[in-house]
Amino acid sequence: MGPTAWLRGAPADLSLVVVTWHTPRVAPARLARSTLALALALACACVERPPEPPPAASDDGELVDAVVQATVTRDELVALVPAEIVVDNGYTVYAISYRTQGTDATATVTLPDSAAPPGGFPLVANAHGTIGLDDPCRLSGTIAGAGLAALFGARRAVGVAPDYLGLGGPGLHPYLHVESEGRAVLDALRAARALAEREGISASTRVAVVGLSQGGHAALATGAVHQGYAPELELRAVGAAAPASGYREHWSAIGLSGPHQLYYAMLSYAFATEAGLAAAELFAPGIAADVDALFATRCAWSPSFNADEPLLSDALPEDPRELYRDDARAAFRGEVEAAWADDGFATRRLPAFTTSAAVRVWQGDADETVLAEDTVELVRALREGGLDVELTLVPDAGHLDTAFGFLASLDRARAESVAWVLAALGDLPSAIAR
Repeated sequence: MGPTAWLRGAPADLSLVVVTWHTPRVAPARLARSTLALALALACACVERPPEPPPAASDDGELVDAVVQATVTRDELVALVPAEIVVDNGYTVYAISYRTQGTDATATVTLPDSAAPPGGFPLVANAHGTIGLDDPCRLSGTIAGAGLAALFGARRAVGVAPDYLGLGGPGLHPYLHVESEGRAVLDALRAARALAEREGISASTRVAVVGLSQGGHAALATGAVHQGYAPELELRAVGAAAPASGYREHWSAIGLSGPHQLYYAMLSYAFATEAGLAAAELFAPGIAADVDALFATRCAWSPSFNADEPLLSDALPEDPRELYRDDARAAFRGEVEAAWADDGFATRRLPAFTTSAAVRVWQGDADETVLAEDTVELVRALREGGLDVELTLVPDAGHLDTAFGFLASLDRARAESVAWVLAALGDLPSAIAR
């Protein structure tokens, strides 16, 4: 899913910040403040959210606007990141808006400051995990967005961190919706390539997409929709860490109390919104009147690492009896027929697909948010559908320290996963071989 309470306590005023963490074996909402270490990602003091997007562009994938957020040199990065982190180049960070699926969305892009390799820089989208459902939760223009884009932006590639639909444009975010996630990621890659060309930087059509948790779901969704939606992009690699599957059978704990109810509530609310239902038709009387405002204004974690920012977990109860109506819980579990839940899960379930791209999944065996057994089941289903996909179980890794975090994240499979993506993209000479 996504990080939650562990983000509290992060310094709010840093220059050059990148996020790194080590994850204890507890659910995200219980992660302690002490698990967060800050080292570098973006000039925090100069980060501002980009202005509201200008009038709609004409075509999906078209770059609408781009705002420079910061420029960071390689020497500055090397001085601040842990010694284990490879930094090949500095980069300029942009917050962009672009067209996708007939509306506007936002993303973060890092453009390398080094000479492009033959054929141009490849592009890598690092799709983010669960954060929220509306514009306050967008990552473009924040430290978090810069850190995600920089994971490959500092490795001789154009880094892209998409916000998906609804997290920087009109409407509510359709949480875990396969088609919208995949298309938003592909259109962000198209727009990032247009930005590079506008800035006089050679960019190739070779692309890769990676992500953690919801981002892993988005990466696999991108692989599923790529050939029919953006065949001009040469998709070389799809990497997913602890991917949410969207399988209804993996969302079976709606009747149990715990911090996981935050994600169940987000998914239920997204289902209800798409079905045109009022909050009172799903949520318990004690919370129903507040739900609309909560999801419009609060996030699962703070995109800017503001320790004082009110979060969804501060207001949503963990007891399902206090959170949902009884009939809504039954519908969510599939015990009674309900179109809002049945249709909702149908559009979230990752489908069988085939692709010429290399596909690999990393899963921590100590993950208590996305369980290893669920990921094994997902991979088995994808293989049965004809996909050639490799599964790597990472010993002692939890949900947030497996792979595809921020630039300075000391993930347990960090070196292996980054090297795998770069190898799939082709010959990218590194300034430092490690």
